[in-house]
Amino acid sequence: MFREGSELTAKQMTDRKKPNAPPVTVKVAPTDASLQPSAEPIAARVISCEKADGGTIKLVLETDGDTSGFQVTKVARVWLVE
Repeated sequence: MFREGSELTAKQMTDRKKPNAPPVTVKVAPTDASLQPSAEPIAARVISCEKADGGTIKLVLETDGDTSGFQVTKVARVWLVE
């Protein structure tokens, strides 16, 4: 995750320190070359969120939806569900 994800990162990092904190719910969608969603977003739960190299964030999600539109080496757009 790039720095633009700081809202989600801050929430996840803060909430995981709380005992019995509910899972953080997000929507996630694969993107096209312009970084716009290329498919309808699906619901997901944040499993882990930790700092990675180069100022990025490693985000692990769990979803029940169809993930066939996602590719490991491509970018996905993530929205925090309030």
